[in-house]
Amino acid sequence: MSILLGLALSSPFLTLPAPALGQPAAITQAVDQARRRSSCLSLRCNDEEWRLASDRSLHGQASGWRTSANARLPGQRSWARLRAPARPRDSTHNYSNKWRVGTQYGLQVLRDGPSRLGVEFGAGYRLAPRSDDGIRSTGPVFRGSIDFGRNFGERARWSQHVLFETGDGQTFVKQTLGLDIQLWPDWTLETDYVIRHRTSGASGTETAESWLGIRRQF
Repeated sequence: MSILLGLALSSPFLTLPAPALGQPAAITQAVDQARRRSSCLSLRCNDEEWRLASDRSLHGQASGWRTSANARLPGQRSWARLRAPARPRDSTHNYSNKWRVGTQYGLQVLRDGPSRLGVEFGAGYRLAPRSDDGIRSTGPVFRGSIDFGRNFGERARWSQHVLFETGDGQTFVKQTLGLDIQLWPDWTLETDYVIRHRTSGASGTETAESWLGIRRQF
């Protein structure tokens, strides 16, 4: 017993408080705790998690060994919560090109999940006519669009885009339908069908065209 007591008191690798002499039960408990802590691989093995419960007024317990509630085990770290900023659903931007200038407001109605739905509208001034993008005269115009898309699995995607512009007694509507199917990792089958409707006064014209092709990404 004296040999075990000497090891418990003099070993530089043990940091447990030494029990009082003449208490066999305390000596046995200290040696048992030393054996349990002998396999610590941390660079800092101390007794922060052990305290002598001698203050009965605070804990109401008899003197002895216990584990502290605020113990920090080796390797324990505090984690910081990361929060990504939310993306706004609406946006406003001004634009200008050689055909028109104006401002536009957009709203993403659906953007999470397999379906996507967005709307845009705004006012502008047409500088030059363009046959496939608006009315055939210059002046103030009101312009908007509806964009819808849906994914079917991981390889197929359906898209539908409707563009309209009105001004000077004319109306232009362009609808584009598309279906893209991924055949291989770098090869995609693309199909487009475009319908253009133009109204000027009481008369109107309508044209349509389609396209089918395979696109390869490099």
